[in-house]
Amino acid sequence: MDRTPDQLCLLCLSNKADFKGSHFTPSCIIKNVIGKKGYENEIAIYPTKGSLSQFYGRSNLNNTDTKTQKTDNVLDHILCSSCEKKLGLLESECCTKLNELTESIKAKKIKIYKTSKGNNFVQFKKPDKNIIILFFYSIIWRQIINVPFYGGTIDIPDNFVEKLRLIITTETNYALTEIKNSNNFKNYPKLIVYTTYHFDPYSGNNYNPNPYSSNPEFFAIGLYNALLFVNDDISKNFELLTYVPASLLENDLIMNNSAETKIGVITYETWQRRMKFLLALNVYDFTSTFVNRILEQTKLTIIEAENLLKQRTATENIFTPQGLQEHFENATNEIINRFNKQ
Repeated sequence: MDRTPDQLCLLCLSNKADFKGSHFTPSCIIKNVIGKKGYENEIAIYPTKGSLSQFYGRSNLNNTDTKTQKTDNVLDHILCSSCEKKLGLLESECCTKLNELTESIKAKKIKIYKTSKGNNFVQFKKPDKNIIILFFYSIIWRQIINVPFYGGTIDIPDNFVEKLRLIITTETNYALTEIKNSNNFKNYPKLIVYTTYHFDPYSGNNYNPNPYSSNPEFFAIGLYNALLFVNDDISKNFELLTYVPASLLENDLIMNNSAETKIGVITYETWQRRMKFLLALNVYDFTSTFVNRILEQTKLTIIEAENLLKQRTATENIFTPQGLQEHFENATNEIINRFNKQ
């Protein structure tokens, strides 16, 4: 779903969307995961489409394509130049500090505090907590609006998404000093941000909303996770929907309530449990897409289709996303041709 420069900016809704190359999740906050500019290595999976893609930066030695590639995290004409500049100012204020923070936590060079309920956290004064909150709001809003561009759906109330947009477009019109001194953030949607001890270079290789809606809503942002409260009614099945411990949902970790920027720090094992859940979910949805294609064109039962697909896709080691997708497509077509409405 491409956009044109004649369409309106999705943030301010007033200027023409003239800017090309806007990132839905800023590259500066995920560069430690995907690589530095020009050397990126990103893999995107679209489970319900049964497709995968891989993006290499222009200078990456694995990039053999003579054409300029574009990551799925980038799209032209979603923002105007003015709004892009304002969001870029937030990124300049926050990204370096947040990237350095994860390194300090991993190296145990920063003091770890405990809440009254025993959750670990770090805190700092600069950047100011209002700036950090607004920065994460801007990423969350962009992640939400990104989903439909690639055929996905997200179950977050439209009025809440609009509320986020209004907060971002209103607050970014102010100077940084005014944002820092604002009392508005106490009344804005509550936000919890946390990270872990990132010993594994791949432990933050995810940036998107949670596939299942919950309250608070979960958003993966590289080396950080964010929990944004749509309202005060916490989902009864929050842990099952997110694989995030409900014990994190305490007032002491809500950044809006704190005097300084406060970021939770969970154990590496807890972080990995969430990553494994997401991977398993993507694998299941990806496989189910091909199983459904088989069911639509044959008289096989779901168990028969699953077993046949498993047999035919377990025979080779595939090392590229394109190869894996092609392997599943070939296996699916082979099964359909053999059992087609027999």
